Amino acid sequence: MPRFPAFTESARSLTDEVFSHLFSRARRSGHPIRALHVGDTYLQPPECARVESIRCSDHPRLYNYAPVRGETELIAAFQRRILECTGEEIDPDLIQVTLGATGGIAVTIDALLSPGEELILLAPFWPLVRGSARRRGVRVIEVPFWDLAEHLHNAEDTVSYLRPYITPQTTAIYLNSPNNPTGKALQSHHLEGIARLVEENELWVIADEVYEELWFHEKPPCVWRHPCDSPPRGRRSLPLQSIRHGWSPHRLCPRPPSRNGRHPRSTNLYDLLCPSSLSVRWSSGPGHSIGVAPGDEKTL
Repeated sequence: MPRFPAFTESARSLTDEVFSHLFSRARRSGHPIRALHVGDTYLQPPECARVESIRCSDHPRLYNYAPVRGETELIAAFQRRILECTGEEIDPDLIQVTLGATGGIAVTIDALLSPGEELILLAPFWPLVRGSARRRGVRVIEVPFWDLAEHLHNAEDTVSYLRPYITPQTTAIYLNSPNNPTGKALQSHHLEGIARLVEENELWVIADEVYEELWFHEKPPCVWRHPCDSPPRGRRSLPLQSIRHGWSPHRLCPRPPSRNGRHPRSTNLYDLLCPSSLSVRWSSGPGHSIGVAPGDEKTL
């Protein structure tokens, strides 16, 4: 245990300059820099969802605490959105509104993994996931995967490749598909192989599918709907980056983890702002599609 003025080992393992060293290299190249790693949007949200459209006269409790699970009507909007996109009808009691996908993944790790346990990350991956695990005291196992995925031709290849990385301390595997930063997606035979390992070793799957609507050819397989006991799942609404809301539905669990996940969620971030919840709800309501601006039918 550290004493003043030392910080904990997990805090010392983190950094707030994930990409800074790459910027200095990019500047030395002399070429224009395009900050594609930020994942920001060029679209404005629907007019009804802009903050200047939200008035106290229309919402008397606008600046009161919001429910810890999230505003009830926002949860209902997410439930409708899941049904529209996947055909799955999720019990609203299993939906937790989170501070974006990153916040949702962080509280999921808090709920499912204990210090000293291992989380498998298929690399390359969004680096803040590694930070969320280290902050918890979880050991991160980085597995080179996405550059090799096309050479794993069937489920047996996938099982043979991933099995050596699983130990008695392995508790969960994090799947981000479509993947940031490669843009690649897991195929059905990858999921079949991973599902075998998950069931064989009784692992959790953290399915991060925030980019599931960004595809140009055949729609990739949905990780969280694959038939294995898996899915805490992260999701966020793309054209509202500054609002930072996401949702995390759960299924096929004997004790639904979103109920247990509320405890770390409420102690880390008690509630989300009512105005931002209203903004997200209106942008995902009837007549507005998350990811499509009014009058602009092209997919982001």
